Amino acid sequence: MPAPVDLPRLYRPKGARIAAALAAATLVAAMAGLWLLLSDEVRASFSFSQRVTLVGFFAVVLAGLYGVYRTSARADDAGLTVVNGYRVHRYEWAEVVRVSLGPHRPWALLDLADGSTASVIAIQSADKDLASRSVRELAAVLDHRTRPGPNPQQGTDLSGSRGHLHAQLALTSREGAGGGGEAGDRGGEALHRWA
Repeated sequence: MPAPVDLPRLYRPKGARIAAALAAATLVAAMAGLWLLLSDEVRASFSFSQRVTLVGFFAVVLAGLYGVYRTSARADDAGLTVVNGYRVHRYEWAEVVRVSLGPHRPWALLDLADGSTASVIAIQSADKDLASRSVRELAAVLDHRTRPGPNPQQGTDLSGSRGHLHAQLALTSREGAGGGGEAGDRGGEALHRWA
C-alpha cells in the first residue's frame, strides 16, 4: 500500500526553477563582468538616466525570473494555496472539484465548483514523472478532504479509489496511443482563470 501523503505538502516545478536560477545567475555575472571590463572613461560617459534605465531593465528581467522561481502550490488541512508568479490564490477543498494534467497542457489545471478553471503552474508537464506523481498525490488529497469521514486529520492514502480515479482520468490519454482527445479536456469551459 502506498504511503499516506502528509500535509502540509509543497509542490514546485523542478525544471523551471533550475532554468530561472541559472538564467538569473548568468545575467548578474554577465552584467557585472561587462561593467568591470569597461574603462573608467567609458563608465563615466554614462549619464545618471542611462544608468537608471539599464539597472531598471535588468531589475525587471530578474523580477520575472524570480516570479518563475517562486511558483508553488501548497496543500494543507484547510485547502490549496496556488502561487503563480506574483499572484496568490487560496482555495478551500470544497471549492476544488478536480485536478488534471492533460498531455497537451503545459501545467496542471483545477476544475472549480463555480464552473471555472485555474492553472497550477507549479506542476508542469515538462517535469514528466514528478508532475504525474504530484497530480496523483494532489488528487488523493482532494478525494480524502472532500470525502465524508470521521478523521480528516490523518494522512491521505494514495490508494483511495476516487483519488486514483481523479488522476487516472487526467493521465489516461497521456499514457495511451496518440491521436485521441484527452479525457480531462472540456471543450465548453466557460472560464479559464490564468493566475
